[in-house]
Amino acid sequence: MATLGSCRVHIPLGRLAGLGELTHYTQGMALTHTAAEAMQTLDLVMGARRIPEALALFVFGAEPLPPPDLLREGLRRGIDAVLLEVSQARQFLYGDICLQTNLFSRHFIRAHGGALLPWFRLLCGGRTIDEAVIQSALENLRAGGHRPDEQVVDLLRGVRMEIPGRVEIARTLEAMMVKLGGRWTVIGALEAPGHEGAIMRQRRALNATLEQAAGQCGAAFYNPTRLIIDHGRATVLDGGGADIHE
Repeated sequence: MATLGSCRVHIPLGRLAGLGELTHYTQGMALTHTAAEAMQTLDLVMGARRIPEALALFVFGAEPLPPPDLLREGLRRGIDAVLLEVSQARQFLYGDICLQTNLFSRHFIRAHGGALLPWFRLLCGGRTIDEAVIQSALENLRAGGHRPDEQVVDLLRGVRMEIPGRVEIARTLEAMMVKLGGRWTVIGALEAPGHEGAIMRQRRALNATLEQAAGQCGAAFYNPTRLIIDHGRATVLDGGGADIHE
């Protein structure tokens, strides 16, 4: 079995593997949150893609690039089942490289204090990033004591945000299924029943899209919200059920 996804699937399945419940288990090189990030991982392991070292921190959270040995060995032995978790709709890209949302936020946005927050809000809102916005971000960086180098400027100019639809997700899923074979199950985003905020509405929309895409490709779909229904918020959610996001 192989998993491609976030800590929500890696941690529990890793524990099962440690207990001997899974005899052949492998996982991706890093945590992923979108179908495109998972596809990028497979392409890298199979030698079909290269990630520049300068972007390693925003893709894998480590420098230099982590070795793909674990997943590559799993692929060599053969995989009969794959769990793909897709927990986020939006995808940050720099050229054709997928940047992992949490890592990009941590190592680029938060690493510069609040200097890049206005730029980041516009990016996340799908707004146009023009030269005036970029120059304002650079001024904020310098005012905060930072010295933006060429890479920072390139990222400010080149990073974009996309939200793929059903057709694109289905195309990505089908391509991964062809690469690995086996039985596939797509795990969606966790919804908190009774909450109608923007984040939960986005997760419900994402799950509807994933269910359609999985059905189109012959994969199973599992909505993890079922865990809350079956076992209760206090068991499933962090903070004894108080954290509706994790």
